[in-house]
Amino acid sequence: MFADDTAIITQNQTLESSIRDQQGSLDELSLWFSKWKLTLNPTKSEAKIFTLRKYINLTLLQINNKEINWNNKDDTVKYLGLHLDDKLSWKIHINKKLNQKYTRLRILYPLLNHSSTIQMKCSLLLYTAIIRPLVTYACPVWASASKTKIKKLQTLQNKFLRIALKAPWFMRNKQLHNDTGIPHLSTWITQQFKNFHEKLHRVDGARHYNIGKRSTNLRLKPRLPQDILLDPNEDTSTSDSDPD
Repeated sequence: MFADDTAIITQNQTLESSIRDQQGSLDELSLWFSKWKLTLNPTKSEAKIFTLRKYINLTLLQINNKEINWNNKDDTVKYLGLHLDDKLSWKIHINKKLNQKYTRLRILYPLLNHSSTIQMKCSLLLYTAIIRPLVTYACPVWASASKTKIKKLQTLQNKFLRIALKAPWFMRNKQLHNDTGIPHLSTWITQQFKNFHEKLHRVDGARHYNIGKRSTNLRLKPRLPQDILLDPNEDTSTSDSDPD
């Protein structure tokens, strides 16, 4: 449940219990707003359920006696730049980032093309300063996305490196990364998560709510970001057979 940058999150074994807890939090928040002569706007608030379970006819949340409809299962909610789907599969978020990345590449096309005279180090600087931060934004949160989704992002990186090096079609992707010193995206994302995870334990709120707590059992679906620390088969590279 959120409006602007305020989020109220509840978790429980059953949806009914979670909704009841959520409504209790909203009631307390409404009283606080009323005390300070502020008003919550229900029309600018959304409610979203994240679960793998099937559900129908759930109780609606209320703010100041006005009902808040649940967000459709197939729709996402955007929070702090992340597109959250009901199963947290990150499919829609990654697809949107891909579209943004292609748009940004088209804008940079006069500088980044096979006939461009720009130096390779300048091309790589454009990638690491403009393109990669866009697509890997908040990657510690979605680091456990499926390898198929990460591969889509890697394919675009391969294309960029091929343009930067003005490489022929037969040059392997592995050689592209070796020559440029740019790590595979899966390696980069995993390292970003590890750095984030190490710092997370120094945050009081994260420790209190066990956020980022290391998993004891490897989950198959959906995976938690910290599950990649347990998976010995985690692939941190993309094979040469990946399409360009």
